[in-house]
Amino acid sequence: MIRTKIANALRIAADACRPYQYTYVGGTSQAHDAFVLLRKWAAGESLGDGRYIGQYEDALARYHRVRYAVSFGAGRMALYAILRAMDLRPDDEIILPGYTCIVTANAIRFAGLKPVYVDVSRDDFNIDLGRIAAAITQKTRAILAQHTFGVPCDLDELAAVSRRYGIPIIEDGAHAIGARWAGRPVGGFGLAAFFSTEGSKMFSTERGGYALTDDAALHERLRAIQQEAEFFPPRQELYCLWRWCYRAALCGYPLLQPRTRTFELLAKRLSLAGVMRVLTFDAANYACEINCRRFTPYPARLGNLMAYAGLRQLLRIERDLRHRRRLAAHLEGALGAMGVAVAKYDHTKALPSWVRFPFVVRRREPWIRLLNTFRITPGFWLNDPVHPVESDWEGAGYAAGSCPEGEYLSGHILNVPVHGRIPRALLEKWVARARALYLE
Repeated sequence: MIRTKIANALRIAADACRPYQYTYVGGTSQAHDAFVLLRKWAAGESLGDGRYIGQYEDALARYHRVRYAVSFGAGRMALYAILRAMDLRPDDEIILPGYTCIVTANAIRFAGLKPVYVDVSRDDFNIDLGRIAAAITQKTRAILAQHTFGVPCDLDELAAVSRRYGIPIIEDGAHAIGARWAGRPVGGFGLAAFFSTEGSKMFSTERGGYALTDDAALHERLRAIQQEAEFFPPRQELYCLWRWCYRAALCGYPLLQPRTRTFELLAKRLSLAGVMRVLTFDAANYACEINCRRFTPYPARLGNLMAYAGLRQLLRIERDLRHRRRLAAHLEGALGAMGVAVAKYDHTKALPSWVRFPFVVRRREPWIRLLNTFRITPGFWLNDPVHPVESDWEGAGYAAGSCPEGEYLSGHILNVPVHGRIPRALLEKWVARARALYLE
């Protein structure tokens, strides 16, 4: 009974807010998905193990054109599982860009390995291919190819480096579901790849990720690691479902954003314990990550209903990608014409997915004020060589000054959302105002 009441309450709230919601594509929306998931939960569908996990993994493998996909409770956990499945020795080295997220470094460390940072290019924000050779030692066992903000690395050059030194590539596709290189989806160019479906990514299972590979032996070991892992506790899985439904139905719309923020601030100020538990159920795990501490369960498995949420979104991701690319193409031209630094990449081979649209400015403060005026949420990631800015550099094995380009970008980059709830007209108005104010 209570489950049905929650589903009906969310439907009524979404209907009341409909005048503030932009839509850009026909067909099923995430808001509708929220009601579907809540109805399945109300009918007793499992939050933990269940039928949708295998269906989701099969769909992921087909989408990425690889043989195998294995889901986990986070993208970082998928990386951890890949490294464990490679059967490496303690203190073996993994090369990664010095402009990444703390959780990536943690996954390497938790697997008993050493992260070795290589600076990035200011052009495309990806690892500087010319610096990789100098970082390779006899203990180097893999190179992480991070497709930052969904802009693919030069996978042809990376493949040449891999062949020259006999070191496999692991693609970091956390930002890049749907990105392509030479017409092929990223994720199938190395020994393995991992992707994130955390709430800010190309599509959301609130928390979650997956590993890809064409290697049968590696897949067998990945599957064993997955099957040995636990699901998150049932109460956390329930809060995860509720928060996903709340965000899917009500969040991300520019005109609705002030209302959801007000609701969340009131819940915090009034100490509405039930609401705050849903909104912050994973805060303790996040605190562990930025302080380089491992929490449990790690790795964890992705739950059944969240796999179903991912499956529904995957079916329409190409429509979302077309929207993102249209907005990104407009911003590339408009901001570039103003002298703002935007990503430079090989347009003949790379087709970005644009998890968010990044640009680099001399001073961020006036841009942030203007974005807030238009109710466009400014993104500050990646705001640190091992994002976020409060992360423990020593624990992550990062030395200050070792990646100057990554450190420069951390202080000068901004990004804006280009997902399906952001209309082009809004971005056009924002850019026009920035041009009128001579922001650069």
